[in-house]
Amino acid sequence: MFDDLRINIMETIDKKLDSVSNTIQPRTFEELAVEAADRLARARNIIIREIAEDDGPINQRKLANETVVSDILNTIKEGNESIEVINMFRLGKPEPNVPRPRAIKVSLS
Repeated sequence: MFDDLRINIMETIDKKLDSVSNTIQPRTFEELAVEAADRLARARNIIIREIAEDDGPINQRKLANETVVSDILNTIKEGNESIEVINMFRLGKPEPNVPRPRAIKVSLS
């Protein structure tokens, strides 16, 4: 009885694996290279959430963001480690009636 059940389960698993393996298409070398390059680029990005947004002019807001990000990076870096910010910006459009601040995306060198 248990042997029959086990055989039925194994046959069902084999059928499902066959159907899945038929739907998965092999990836080309170019696709894998593009994905690897994309992952390397993204590995240097960090997203910082819940940082209050300044209401002033754009230059004042940028300076406030740079100051906060710099303070955070100085806190987490180890010893004389150098962390260079390549790019930094808030994600999404500002919405005045939304109390939640937009996240900051920081790209590091």
